[in-house]
Amino acid sequence: ATTGGMNADALLSRNAEILKLLDAATRARGDGAPTERELALAAEAEANIAALASAAPPRALMPGCSTSSTAPSESSNGAAPFKTFVEVARAEGLLRLPCDVPPRAHVAPVANGGLPGVPVVPMVSGVDDVDDDVPGYVPRAADGTAFRKDETTGRLYYDGPNGDVPRGDARVTYFAPAAGPPAGFQWHLVPGANKLRSRDEVRFYTRADVVSQDPLDAGAVFRFDVRRPKLGHGVSFNIGAGEDGSPLLSYSALRALYELPDGSKWCEHVDYYDLDDVRQTARAVGHKVWRRTVLLPDHDEERELVRVRGRRHTRMSKCEYESWIYTAEEYNAEATSGGLAGKEAFYWRVGFDPETIRQVEVRD
Repeated sequence: ATTGGMNADALLSRNAEILKLLDAATRARGDGAPTERELALAAEAEANIAALASAAPPRALMPGCSTSSTAPSESSNGAAPFKTFVEVARAEGLLRLPCDVPPRAHVAPVANGGLPGVPVVPMVSGVDDVDDDVPGYVPRAADGTAFRKDETTGRLYYDGPNGDVPRGDARVTYFAPAAGPPAGFQWHLVPGANKLRSRDEVRFYTRADVVSQDPLDAGAVFRFDVRRPKLGHGVSFNIGAGEDGSPLLSYSALRALYELPDGSKWCEHVDYYDLDDVRQTARAVGHKVWRRTVLLPDHDEERELVRVRGRRHTRMSKCEYESWIYTAEEYNAEATSGGLAGKEAFYWRVGFDPETIRQVEVRD
């Protein structure tokens, strides 16, 4: 079959071959940067898609999401191959029709930057599992000071000498040891990994208590659990200073907690970008159509993030606050049940590759 004088079947077959090649190459290189061959293959596939789309008969796509209701007379001038192309492209996530877009995650309109009935309050941890299943564990800071538990709220607080808050790794207490790293752990990102005599020198944990260094939190403790994390519970790292001197914060979710032989405490995490992060990343590489290649048509600029491809490793002492990041489905459920009360919460729907400035599939 031909479309606008071209062999549509051949282009579709070639794109199917390209998709298989790119999938194999991606699996082989892991989180490394795409090779020149991968970029060339992707560009070829994109050109094929553009050619098919531009040459398709106007009525090849019917209203809504049906691609099977084309009139028989259209088959002879390219509609049937184009319908096949649409089905394949949708299945591979290369094409999104209006009905493919999930409904907005908000269950109520956003007004003045917040959800109706959901007050924005400082992010402090609601620790409700202090007396958990770790035998003999007494929650305490790295300097040995036992944490105080507020019996009303269940939160932990650090009441140190002279009211001082510990700094650096002294803010961080790891407990509940793990037998080893979790599935998918990226050993090559461990600082000094090539200098370790044995990977057994690295000790893994499932939980962490981190004393907030914000004076307004009055020594509040953030508790993180990578074995049984609370729904949507994440961490915000200090990633630098803004123009006004205030800290720039990440949106992150923990995947692993570990301690190196020198005693430094690190974590593995995934990151999420807000609209400004995506914009700045795209501008840095001269990418001008990032809204089209990254964001969904109904992207929510106030509450929606994109999940960044790959993992990163950061010192846990960079923790500034908690963060709350859900999938769209989780966000809807939490909003309906009142689970967002007291949280500055966000949700995500698509993955983002900062190298290509495109949507990608992300896996934990």
